[in-house]
Amino acid sequence: MSNSGISKTNNRAAQVILLVASCCLSVALLYCPVRDYCLNRHAASWKSVSARVEGMQALNTVNFKDPYFSVNISYRYVVDGREYTGNRIAFGGLDPMLGYDLGVFIRAHQIGKDAGVMVEPGNPASSILESSVQTSFPILLGRCLAITLFVSLFYLGAFPVISGEREEYESAIIS
Repeated sequence: MSNSGISKTNNRAAQVILLVASCCLSVALLYCPVRDYCLNRHAASWKSVSARVEGMQALNTVNFKDPYFSVNISYRYVVDGREYTGNRIAFGGLDPMLGYDLGVFIRAHQIGKDAGVMVEPGNPASSILESSVQTSFPILLGRCLAITLFVSLFYLGAFPVISGEREEYESAIIS
């Protein structure tokens, strides 16, 4: 049995470095979705006002077996006698929707009809569609679990490192 010079790492320092690097990457990947989730939850406590939908555009964003769409919307609302315009659906936007979900969204927010918006206290120019305040906690949890699995694979040494002397490494490459 020949030793190829490649083995799983038993080097504790390498494992710690991989763990720290993957944790930093995980925090970077989770920061925006968690921040947006928290902002959307906080927006649920804002004052609700009526707004008139002025425009909407569906954009084909992703094509797999079924096309996915994202939505741009604009609306106008009045707070304390002053008129404002907004276009924020949710903090961080909405994830791309299938055609059926897009149809449901369009029927709920028809141009010329009223829709509820949540207005930030002290800054009425900042608003969010009322229907978008309920963000999906299971999707956020799924992202957290996927990244945890990624970190676990790194930490448990799923990726081999090269060990041994230089000659063993060179002979493993040549053969």
